[in-house]
Amino acid sequence: MSLWYESMCQHLGHDVKENAKVILAFLSMPVPRGWWERALQKDFPSKSYISVLEDLQNELLKLPELAGRVDYTVLVALAFIDAADTHKDIFGDVYSRHSLEDYLDRARKVLIERPEVNKLGKTIGMTAQSKEWQEEKRSQSK
Repeated sequence: MSLWYESMCQHLGHDVKENAKVILAFLSMPVPRGWWERALQKDFPSKSYISVLEDLQNELLKLPELAGRVDYTVLVALAFIDAADTHKDIFGDVYSRHSLEDYLDRARKVLIERPEVNKLGKTIGMTAQSKEWQEEKRSQSK
């Protein structure tokens, strides 16, 4: 995760919309897919991955047009959009020509095709919103 995260951070700048595209592209890469594939096998994701996803969601929500459209199910589904297709123009590339809307549409398609991914995203969302999770994050930040 470290090299993936460092690389993503190096691509982030001051433009909120461009940062959103970078985040969506990085969440569409094989590294997060590995996180969620393991979570699907174990039936629960690592807390560190939930934390990363929570931070990235908060960053994405700085872009008003994504409010109410980017939840944990969509963010998890992004990891599977390139795995589902054999198209040559991949999504998991910061230089892709896909729009924010393209990423969201493709992720929603994955959620329809793979109900287990939808369930995992909902589990992550419930965990991130739980009182226990919030208390644990507060205690770690002290």
